[in-house]
Amino acid sequence: MLEKIVHEQVCENVEQNEILSPVQSGFRKHHSTITALLKVTNDINMAMDCGKMTVLSLLDLSKAFDCVHTELLLVKLKMLGFSSSAAKWFESYLSERIIRVKADENFLSDWTSILAGVPQGSVLGPLLFVLYLFDLPHVVKYCNIHMYADDVQLYVHSTPANINEAIRLLSLDIDNVINYFQNHNLILNVEKTQAIIIGYGQNLKNVYSNHSPSLVINDKNIPFMKTVKNLGVIFDETLSWGPQTIALVKNVFGTLAQLRRNVDFMPMHIRKLLINALVFSRIDYSVPLLTDGFQYNIDKLQRAQNAAVRFISYIARHHHITPLYLSLRILKIEQRIKLKVSVYIWKIMKTQRPVYLYNLFINLTNLNKRSTRLCSSIITIPTHRTSKYKKSFVVTACRAYNDLKIYDLLNLSFVTFKKKLISFMLQSPSE
Repeated sequence: MLEKIVHEQVCENVEQNEILSPVQSGFRKHHSTITALLKVTNDINMAMDCGKMTVLSLLDLSKAFDCVHTELLLVKLKMLGFSSSAAKWFESYLSERIIRVKADENFLSDWTSILAGVPQGSVLGPLLFVLYLFDLPHVVKYCNIHMYADDVQLYVHSTPANINEAIRLLSLDIDNVINYFQNHNLILNVEKTQAIIIGYGQNLKNVYSNHSPSLVINDKNIPFMKTVKNLGVIFDETLSWGPQTIALVKNVFGTLAQLRRNVDFMPMHIRKLLINALVFSRIDYSVPLLTDGFQYNIDKLQRAQNAAVRFISYIARHHHITPLYLSLRILKIEQRIKLKVSVYIWKIMKTQRPVYLYNLFINLTNLNKRSTRLCSSIITIPTHRTSKYKKSFVVTACRAYNDLKIYDLLNLSFVTFKKKLISFMLQSPSE
C-alpha cells in the first residue's frame, strides 16, 4: 500500500515536470507497447512514402533490472529534483535487502545481501528503472530512438544509395549507447540484438544485389534479418505484416485445437470467455498496426476468427457465420481494426498522451499544441504519395476521427464512448 502511494506521487511529479523523455513508453500512463510501435511504424511508413529505407536495430539488455547501480540511481533522483527526504526514503527502500534460495524442503541457502538492482515484482521497481535511464536519449546523435523500459530501438532513414552511411551512423550511436550502458552497470546482450533493413522490395533488391550489409557491435557481426520480433510483433523487410499474420493465425488454430479437447464440458459463456481471453486478446493487440496490411492478410485473420466464433457457438464449419457475429455481438476483423484505431485516436486527443503521437495529430489541426481544451475540429488528412502510407495508422485514424465525428465524443467517458462505437459498428453493414 505504501509503495502504491509513493508510486502515485512520483508519477504525478514526473508527468507535471516532464522529467522522462517523450520517447520512453515503459510503465507510463497512457503509454504502451502498441503506442511505441505505432510511433516507430509511422516513422518507417513516412520514410517509405519518400522512397527511403529504414535501418532498425533492437537492443537487448541482460538482466537489466538486476544490474541497476543503487548509488547512481539515488544520485540521478537528486538530479531530477527529488527532495533530500524523498532521496533518503528511496535509499532506505533500496538498501539492506537480503535474499536466499529455497530449492526444496531439504535445501535452503544462507541469506545474502542484494548489492544492486531494483525490486522486481514491486510497484516501484519498473518506475525506478525508467528514471535510471532518463538521460539515455541524450547520447544518441544520429539516429531516432524509442524505448520501452529496457527495450531500446535505434533506427535511421536513408536512400538506397546511402545505406552504408546509414549503417555507419547507426554503429556510432550503438557505440555511444554501449558506453552509456557500461557506465551504468548494464550489459548489452549482443547475441539477442537484432537488425533489419525495411523498405520497398525493389530498393531491398538493389541493396542486397551489391553486397550483404551487416552491423558490427563489439567486434561481432550482426546480420540483417528477414524478420525481427519487436515488442511481441513480427516486423518483416517490407512491413507487409505477412509473417505477423501467419503467426497469429497459427496461434489461433493451435489454441482452438487445445480447447476442443474439452469443449463438451464447457457451457457457451465459458467458451466465449476463453476465446476472448486467449484468442481475441491476441488479435486485438496487433490490429492497430495492420491498417496498412494486404487484404489477403485480413482475410486470413477473418477465417481464423470465424473458426473461433464457430467454437463459441459449437456449430459445424459449413454453418453460415454472419448471424453468429450479430447474435454474439462480435465484430469482424475489419471492424475490430476500425474500433481499435478509433479508440486510440480518441484516447490520444482526449488525454494528449503520448506526446509523440498527440503531436502528429495536433499538427494537422488549427489548435495550439499547448491547448488544454478538447479538440473540436476535424483533422486534415496528411498528404501521401503511396498506398501504404495512405492506409497507415495515422491516416486511417484521421479519417476515423473525421468520419465518425469523434471530436464530438471527447467529453464522454471511455466506457460510454466504446459502447457507443461498438453499437454503431454492429448496426452498420459488415465491411
